[in-house]
Amino acid sequence: MKIICDYREHSIYNCLIKKIETRKNYENIVVEKTSLNIGDFVIGRYIIERKTLSDLASSILDGRYKEQSSRLDSYIQEHIEEQPVVMYFIEGSLDLFADSHNINKDKLISACISLMCSKNYKVFLTRHVNETCDFLLKICFKLGKDVVDSEAQNGGESQITICNNIAKHQFKKSNQIIKDNIGIIMMTSIPNVSANIAVQLLEPFENDIYLFLKEIRENENYLDNIKLVTKDGKERKLSKNTREKVMELCG
Repeated sequence: MKIICDYREHSIYNCLIKKIETRKNYENIVVEKTSLNIGDFVIGRYIIERKTLSDLASSILDGRYKEQSSRLDSYIQEHIEEQPVVMYFIEGSLDLFADSHNINKDKLISACISLMCSKNYKVFLTRHVNETCDFLLKICFKLGKDVVDSEAQNGGESQITICNNIAKHQFKKSNQIIKDNIGIIMMTSIPNVSANIAVQLLEPFENDIYLFLKEIRENENYLDNIKLVTKDGKERKLSKNTREKVMELCG
């Protein structure tokens, strides 16, 4: 049985390899790296998306949460004959996260419930990388016999087919990327700039990134005076590293 792992999932890949090497019951599981356009892992017909709580929060704030689920829905509809199943692994502690980020715990829980009830995806909550790997290996182990039996009937092509389709699948521009969030998405590609920081930086300019860029280029001290609002309502200055990185790439 094989776990197809996206090449960007370095920590998970390394952890899986170590666990397989030290556990005899997993010795027949193979982990393979490749480039996946959707999902982070493929096990048989199961497409698995992994998100830390920080990833989930950022994707809710900048609109990628809806975009990604729309892409998965599109893939399922276009390849319904393969009967793909989507799983989400949400990694981290909700209680610890709620104390240090500017999005509340209820909204994260609501997003998870929406994935299960509205999208009919399977959602697993894991605490850390090690536990995520335990779930992946256990799923692979449990599904192994069913998948092997199924592939024996159709020439062993189901996992190869679904992986190849995911790797080459081309997506249309999502309707979830709109004028109001494109600037936020662009800003979050800057190191040290989270979705929450991007939202607050662009808010005075009605989310128009071009007006923001014009301001910081004409007034190079603009970011020095910016104050961000934290979850508990307090204000803090934009960190020096963040200011320097924004000016380096945008100024």
